[in-house]
Amino acid sequence: HSWGLFTHEDLVTEANMNEMADGLISSGMAAAGWDTVNVVCNGWAGRDPQTGVLVENRTLWPTGMKGFAGRLHAMTPPLKVGCYTSPRAKNCMCGPAPQGGCEYGTGPGYEAIDMEFFASVGCDHVMVDSPDSPPETFKERYGTIGAAIANSSNPNMLYGVWNGGSGHAWKWAAEVGGHYWRMGSDTYDGWTSVLRQFDTTYSVPGIDRLTKPGSYSFLDQMIIGDIPHRKGSAYGPGLNHDEAVAHMSMFVMAAVSRHDCYASHTTRQSGSPYVKQ
Repeated sequence: HSWGLFTHEDLVTEANMNEMADGLISSGMAAAGWDTVNVVCNGWAGRDPQTGVLVENRTLWPTGMKGFAGRLHAMTPPLKVGCYTSPRAKNCMCGPAPQGGCEYGTGPGYEAIDMEFFASVGCDHVMVDSPDSPPETFKERYGTIGAAIANSSNPNMLYGVWNGGSGHAWKWAAEVGGHYWRMGSDTYDGWTSVLRQFDTTYSVPGIDRLTKPGSYSFLDQMIIGDIPHRKGSAYGPGLNHDEAVAHMSMFVMAAVSRHDCYASHTTRQSGSPYVKQ
């Protein structure tokens, strides 16, 4: 995931992200199921004045997102590509400040154009950040993008609703085609922040019952392996070894609903290993 590791847009490059992809393969993480390279701040340089299609920065991305995706899809095991946008004319997350506002987003009227662009260049996952409108409009804004994904040439792209908890997306994300929803603000590189993400999610009554294949809560990016005290977006003191292990365990557990873990809807039969909780 580029966000947090590479704060400035000019560091989110094809070369850097290829290095991350190679690391997933060589470390064995890809074989263990960690199979997606998410690119936040892709380097869009504007829009074609005739078609409205996003124009790529070929200085940062010489082969473009399509070339990058093609390389990852051809790796062994194959990797997937996540592409980022937000329902606003300019994305909030790029440049030297958190509000950046320097890269083109998916403003009103561009939903179908951008989702087809993502589909055509090989994006497997679309991460959609918060809109620039009040929370009561979020369901409609994300719904328009969800419909555009469904009508694109790749309706199977994973759709992430990155609303940061505002607008209570867990209540409606699945209705608009979302596969997962963010529950809180950005994670910084420290144990307190990791706990905050977990506690925020499970403070919502019954949130575990919404988890099923293709529908789950997102506790923001994991920060295992980040560099402590660096001046990036995921700033902080870092994690010690035990905290990193616990972080991994907690975030994996968060994708499994408790009623599945403990078979709470299963009646115990003679000889059954399940115990009703």
